[in-house]
Amino acid sequence: MLNKIKAFMLSRKAVVLLAVFIAYAFFSVNNAYALFEVSIKKLRNLPKTYQYPAYIGDNKLFFAGDYEKEYSNKPEKITCASVYDMKKQKNIPLNACMNIPRSMYISITLPEDRVLVLGGFNKNEKMPGWTEREYAEIYDIKTNKFRTIGNATFKHNHRSSYVKLNNGKILIQSGMFVEIFDPKTEKFRVAGKLKYKTKIYTDKKGNKHINKTPSANLPIKCPSEAVELDNGNIFFVGVSTDKNDKSKNTVIYNPEINEFTFGPSQITPGGHRATAKLSDGRILVAGIRYFDTKNGKQNECEIYNPRTNTFMITDNLKTGRAGGTIVQGNKKTYIFAGSVGDSDFLKHRKDMNTYNEKTGKWKTVWNPKIRSLDSRILYIDYKTVYNGAHRLIKF
Repeated sequence: MLNKIKAFMLSRKAVVLLAVFIAYAFFSVNNAYALFEVSIKKLRNLPKTYQYPAYIGDNKLFFAGDYEKEYSNKPEKITCASVYDMKKQKNIPLNACMNIPRSMYISITLPEDRVLVLGGFNKNEKMPGWTEREYAEIYDIKTNKFRTIGNATFKHNHRSSYVKLNNGKILIQSGMFVEIFDPKTEKFRVAGKLKYKTKIYTDKKGNKHINKTPSANLPIKCPSEAVELDNGNIFFVGVSTDKNDKSKNTVIYNPEINEFTFGPSQITPGGHRATAKLSDGRILVAGIRYFDTKNGKQNECEIYNPRTNTFMITDNLKTGRAGGTIVQGNKKTYIFAGSVGDSDFLKHRKDMNTYNEKTGKWKTVWNPKIRSLDSRILYIDYKTVYNGAHRLIKF
């Protein structure tokens, strides 16, 4: 009889445990499913640099080099270029250094085995500290040499964003400044019309002088990354300086006529939002309106339809965020990183949401353990991306 009771209790305990497991699996089914949908691998033995690399094919990342001690007042030692093999997780030093050493630049892979190294911070003897620069160099993979080219029009750094256009040219954006780089001619040109700030001052002799300095060429502030539309135009999501102003907070750039025009207004005022083009050509705009949650939610999303030139509301993010990063892989759209809260009390997001184009719904799928306000990504292919936390995300 005692054995039967023990057997019953054990079986009952087993049933309870099984029920608890099923319940847990049910409530965390999204995360459980994501174990098979998303995998994350941290890369080791990376070069000692703070720079963001360029992907040069064959599972290799190119690091152009860096100052050994960033923002140091002591004489710097230059760390030269290297190639990192992601499969072997091995860094291979190259006997090639930039002609103009600098830190925190942007690097872009070009056709014909070249890499553009642009902007960054360089020591300036006339000014203390570090100075952002317009310097541009090309690294030739075949010859293993750097060569200087004409300077860019504007100053750039590692936070600058770029879009490789269908016509082969590259649009580069730093704040309210936008320019186009042509890999064939290796020349830069200003996008649209450049605005200037005019300052009049009087010298000691009483003569008046007019000093004009470049102000911007984007009509409004556009902190979100630009997206190329199917027709070749570039779509910018802007933010009005007035939180109550819902007008003129998108911009469309036409590269053929080199002209900016205002696009339709977002349904509510804009902010630092993540953007991505969906498979049908529409643009998903996700995340924050403003850091102040009293004036706008941080999980609201909209979709811009270029055919109708209008916005529509879509499903809210499961976890709101500012400065989120959108990646697209395995025919799905994911968002991760970013932060939530007001500007004084930010909490960095470490979860990931995925968007279903067919249903128009978001779901939480995975916790990538990447806590950062911005986490830039570098596409290896449409199944793998490299991000700023030195991790590979595979879909």
